[in-house]
Amino acid sequence: MLSIGLLLLEVAFLATTHVAGGPPWTVVAALAFAVFGLGSAGEPGRQRELLWLILPALGWLAAFRLTGNRELFFPFAMYLAVHAALTGARRGVRGAFVGGGLVVAAFLATRVLQAATPRVLAVETAAAGVILSVTCLAAVRIGRSLPGAGLLLALASAAAFVSLRLPS
Repeated sequence: MLSIGLLLLEVAFLATTHVAGGPPWTVVAALAFAVFGLGSAGEPGRQRELLWLILPALGWLAAFRLTGNRELFFPFAMYLAVHAALTGARRGVRGAFVGGGLVVAAFLATRVLQAATPRVLAVETAAAGVILSVTCLAAVRIGRSLPGAGLLLALASAAAFVSLRLPS
């Protein structure tokens, strides 16, 4: 069971996403936390490690607030999707894909509700699929390596940011 301090960290994270980003950011983050909670049950030490690794996702939220660039929702969501994939990776590639895929699906559903054009949705879906596929395979290979997990999260969200330049 998570300590009260870690639960307060989750609540603070979700409150921050709601105030600074709004409901879409909060829904994606809440789903990532749900996957995290279900996928890391029974491993309190691993829970703490992975929970602290989720905090850098707020950097994308801060960048959004500073620039007003709503496209930064994509690297934020991909950071959280890869975090969910890392949580599920202890169950193998399938667990990684299920965890990360749920967060990606929530992101894409949000984009549909935001009336993204079919072309934009196609590009976002393709980019998310490639990033998630590569990171899920890597997540299983790195095992419990905390530095490896941090590097994977950074590279995946950077790839999502770079993919914003794809024609759509």
